[in-house]
Amino acid sequence: DHRDLHSFPTRRSSDLGTSEIYTDNMSLTEAGHSTKAVEEKRVRVDIAAVKESIKRREIIVRWIDLKSQLC
Repeated sequence: DHRDLHSFPTRRSSDLGTSEIYTDNMSLTEAGHSTKAVEEKRVRVDIAAVKESIKRREIIVRWIDLKSQLC
């Protein structure tokens, strides 16, 4: 589910460094690194923002198994 992507704060990587984002959502991880378009328009806008942040090296999105999460 990509609904909360718009809540990421927008900051320059030069201000804060690179943030690592861990998610158990494989489709989010794949969408952030794929050139394939997302079907839903609203989600497409959010994924575009994630991709731009990855490109600027502001964030790194990594998949993690649900069982490996601390909380």
